[in-house]
Amino acid sequence: MKHLIVSVMILLGATRMAVAEDDKKAEAEKYYRAGESAYNNGQYLAAADAFEEALELLPVPAIVFSTAQAYRLLYVGDKQPAYVKRAVELYHQYLAQQREGGRVPDATASLAELEPVLERLEAEGKSLVMPIKAPRTQLMISSQVDGAKGEVAGQTGTLPLIVEVAAGDYTVKVEAEGYFAAEQKATAVDGEFIVSEVVLQPKPAILDVRAEAGSRVEVDGRPVGATPLSRAIEVPAGKHFVAITRRGRIAFSREVVARRGETIAIHADLARTGQRKAVPYVWIGAGVLALASGAAGGYALVQQGKAEDIDAIRQDGQITAEQLDEYLRHRDRRDAGVTTMWVLAGASLITATVGTLMYIFDRPDAEAPPISFMPEPETGTSVSPFATADGAGAGLLVTRGF
Repeated sequence: MKHLIVSVMILLGATRMAVAEDDKKAEAEKYYRAGESAYNNGQYLAAADAFEEALELLPVPAIVFSTAQAYRLLYVGDKQPAYVKRAVELYHQYLAQQREGGRVPDATASLAELEPVLERLEAEGKSLVMPIKAPRTQLMISSQVDGAKGEVAGQTGTLPLIVEVAAGDYTVKVEAEGYFAAEQKATAVDGEFIVSEVVLQPKPAILDVRAEAGSRVEVDGRPVGATPLSRAIEVPAGKHFVAITRRGRIAFSREVVARRGETIAIHADLARTGQRKAVPYVWIGAGVLALASGAAGGYALVQQGKAEDIDAIRQDGQITAEQLDEYLRHRDRRDAGVTTMWVLAGASLITATVGTLMYIFDRPDAEAPPISFMPEPETGTSVSPFATADGAGAGLLVTRGF
């Protein structure tokens, strides 16, 4: 029993540690994204502060490298010797961790440029101590959406928005075109730099599909209903393939590119197929054949009546040879009329059946979505700062997962 209790306690402890590690990683990612956003907006000091926070939580190569970049470019504008020293330290740390691949060539090139600068500054007796910053209580509002605007503590601006506030709770409001506005609580801690990341939810695009009642509507190969639709079709922003079909109508298909929050009107005027146009004529033909069959049947009855009249004379007495020949002609005509009647009736039935099958199975398939067709994702690769011996720039970096 004691062993069981100990095992349970160890398991609970391991679970708590795993949860704590996940929380630390999520917090580091939040600060990293905030630093990346500040960097892309030329706010290198804020970027360095955010990257340092992320680095303290999760000192992985991607964060180490980005922090070095921030200090590298911060020195270009500020010329603080301590920034060069910190950048060189971080580049060496990155090379020790990464060793090969990744941004090793960029880090090596940056060291080749910065180390001589650092040696010169040391030789000149410049202070390499990082400037002491007076404690400031700051909130940095960020979002995953470029160009988003935020408001906090009565201050507004394009994100990332950095404001100095008093310690306490604040309501952060963020909005961006094509996204639902959002607000959340942020707590400013005395003397600390706190990032409040607001995740905006994209507005769906709206497909306003109109077509003849009973038309089948498909989007990206998936059925969504028949017209008139009970509600508008909401789809993620990006490319979509719309197909509309109805029995007896030429199928309609169209590829559309929808933006977030946009309404796209799709009005399909479905033309009748050649097969559907031919069905009435086939049925008319079946009707004509049926009338002809009836006429042949009537002719047979008339001939039968005439033959019966002559046969009645024969039963009352004798008939002449001419009357016998006439009797035989009427009987032959009767038989021919009956045969014609059944042939025409069969043809009429077959023709009507063909017309009915043409009507029932006249349902052209819609064009299939292109094999290469895929809706565009809402998110993509992010931009990460980098520097080389020839200057500075930005490159693609997957920041998820660190």
